Amino acid sequence: MSQIIVVKVGGHATHQLTEEFFEQLRIWRNMGKQILIVHGGGPQISEWSSQLNLPVKKIDGVRVTSAQTLKVTQAVLLGLVQPALCRQLSAHGLPVVGLNAGGQKSVGW
Repeated sequence: MSQIIVVKVGGHATHQLTEEFFEQLRIWRNMGKQILIVHGGGPQISEWSSQLNLPVKKIDGVRVTSAQTLKVTQAVLLGLVQPALCRQLSAHGLPVVGLNAGGQKSVGW
């Protein structure tokens, strides 16, 4: 049975991935590990929200998401951040499948 390794890549880090990062993923893959990459996109969401004149609200560093901001969040994560990350992984010779929980309900405050 292969192990699953979960890697969290923050929104800032998606633009700063090093060759060493990709090499480590290759090493794990060659060892038979399954790799699940979970990514953020906070900076990108804030940037797009600001461009659309939507308030960026955080409480103790946690984003408070209105219904409008949730739509922007989904668009940014699924339309910009995930595809860019997938392209980087593919460009480094790593097989990639982009997944999302598009049918899930989220709660906006």
